[in-house]
Amino acid sequence: MWLNLLGMGVKTAAKLYQDKQKTKEALSEARLHHAEKMRRGEIEYKGKVFEYGSGFGGVEMNGSDHNDEFQIKKGEISTKSNYSGGIQGGISNGEDIYFNVAFKPVSTIMKNQNSIDENNEKVIVKGKGRHDPCVVPRAVPIVEAMAANVIVDLYLQSKTIK
Repeated sequence: MWLNLLGMGVKTAAKLYQDKQKTKEALSEARLHHAEKMRRGEIEYKGKVFEYGSGFGGVEMNGSDHNDEFQIKKGEISTKSNYSGGIQGGISNGEDIYFNVAFKPVSTIMKNQNSIDENNEKVIVKGKGRHDPCVVPRAVPIVEAMAANVIVDLYLQSKTIK
């Protein structure tokens, strides 16, 4: 799933950056990734891929092509592209933040599966209980909520700095 955090804006990003200088806190990949890890502890679904901007696709580009050059457009600072997904050097650059999260398939299925027991004997494992065949209906609002939580948390932290 792709998630876009729209409207960060240069002024918001600049304020968070200035506050970082004082508190060593920033809107960063680490904070959003940490939220993803927290989310994984709350529910049983496991995110397996968490990438920003062009993500793994960026490895196929030259650095000169992948560079998000800054410009002034209509009197506002922006970048010509947004391959970084709105985060450069761990700090929001004022562009929209976007990232991709992918989940592994649910492994507990209602189909018999071969395994080995504690005595190294072949056994058949049978899925029991309630298990969702697809995590998407639950995962999407949780990832959105955790990303929003990180943004609001950083905003509130910036308000405590004098």
